[in-house]
Amino acid sequence: MTNDFNEKDAIEIWKKLNVGYIHFVFSCGGDSMNDTNIEIYDEDGGTIENDNEDSNYLCDFIDSVIYSKVGFYVNSDGHYIGEYGRVEISLDLDDDEPTFSYNKNATSEWEEWVTTTEDVLFSDE
Repeated sequence: MTNDFNEKDAIEIWKKLNVGYIHFVFSCGGDSMNDTNIEIYDEDGGTIENDNEDSNYLCDFIDSVIYSKVGFYVNSDGHYIGEYGRVEISLDLDDDEPTFSYNKNATSEWEEWVTTTEDVLFSDE
């Protein structure tokens, strides 16, 4: 295998390893992508170790295409300071041509300042 990643090779490896889905776990904000991790799961939900050429290729492929397939908010604007979560990647076999689908589940991180004024009555008691 070469470092020229393509979807057809990734699909072949996916099937060969009996992958059920992949999680791309991320944290971003503060104007950059922070920690990311790619977790490979088999069709029964068990972990597939990333310890061979095929699984390394699959992880490298996902890492090379994820940013063109999924939008991430890394920029801080004073209120919205980022997000964290995961993208579940699955192989869609319903079409004539198998394709990957990307489903992002994320939690936004917000920062908000609230100023309030309260009147308090004092008495001798």
